[in-house]
Amino acid sequence: MVLALRAQFDAQLFTSFPKSRFPRIPAAAVHSFLWPEILFRGWKALGLDAYGGALKMAAFGRAMAAEIRRLNRASDLSLTWSSFGLEVMEQGYARRYVTIRDSAHIDFQIEVLEAEYRRFNQRFPEHSFVRNREVKEYALSDRILVLSEFAKRTFLEKGFPEKKIKVLGLGADLSLFTSGPVRTAPGPLRVIYFGTLSIQKGVKYLLEATKPLAGRDLTLTLVGSVDPEFADTLAHYGHYTHFPPMPHSRLAQFIRDFDVFVLPSIHDGFATVVPQAMASGLIPIVTNHCGAAELIQTGRNGFVVPAFSAEAIQSLLHALIRDPAQRVALAETLRKTAPALDWKHYESGLTQWVKEIVSSVPPRAGALQAA
Repeated sequence: MVLALRAQFDAQLFTSFPKSRFPRIPAAAVHSFLWPEILFRGWKALGLDAYGGALKMAAFGRAMAAEIRRLNRASDLSLTWSSFGLEVMEQGYARRYVTIRDSAHIDFQIEVLEAEYRRFNQRFPEHSFVRNREVKEYALSDRILVLSEFAKRTFLEKGFPEKKIKVLGLGADLSLFTSGPVRTAPGPLRVIYFGTLSIQKGVKYLLEATKPLAGRDLTLTLVGSVDPEFADTLAHYGHYTHFPPMPHSRLAQFIRDFDVFVLPSIHDGFATVVPQAMASGLIPIVTNHCGAAELIQTGRNGFVVPAFSAEAIQSLLHALIRDPAQRVALAETLRKTAPALDWKHYESGLTQWVKEIVSSVPPRAGALQAA
């Protein structure tokens, strides 16, 4: 939204958060619907996240469509987060529609997660409502914005034309995430994971990989909230130190004391934690089911491993333990290449792309709707 205002679009923001969350945006341009978020949090507290999420999506979509009707504002372009824009699309309130999808195609996501939940003897939440909404949105959208070539491929495999899918990778806030001095002193390899501790993030594969190495050769630190479905699995391991989620200002300082960041995701459309770790000088080990793996040149500034493989992660960690010189060389490369990870590259790319879409629409009075 801030980017839209900078580009001098007549922009409106529709959100389920309070207006106070957006101090840089004129209050008149922010349309806040709190009750869908309250609905979701209430059902989540009862352990019914999927049901609460479905209610939130439909409630927000209806509220946004009703508010646009009340404002009587047709728009040239509507950008909506996937699962939240269906009602606006169906009512035809804009000339162009863009769906922002931060994951892979939803069918790929569901297939991967269902199989993994079965491995954990867990019941995968019902997702048919969300799946049906997303598939309709994909069909109604003029363009779909994804965060990686990995995510794009999952759409192409479903028969979408390549011209319909736009890829814009994310970055890191380099005013926060910066590297400290490269550590050359001997000591155990300091490994960190930060993010949600969950089945989807593949944290079990990291725990299995590090268990035989922990102690004199390696320390493992986990930072983040624990998904309820993963709590019992986590309790089976005792070779890690756990911290709760941290604000970015504290996290950026905290992670500089580590050597390696591991993201063992079984599915991630991108994962901003990867450029954050790389900008902080941490050697990334990321799976091929993570879009941000596209930032990595294996052996030069990190490593990409197959998803679902504790053995591949363990092998790389063992190699880094045995070869401190390689660790130093990788860290030095990360320091030199950090500017390429700047979030501003995403901002400028998105602004330019939106300008191109808007310029293709016949001139008329209108607004840019964003959700």
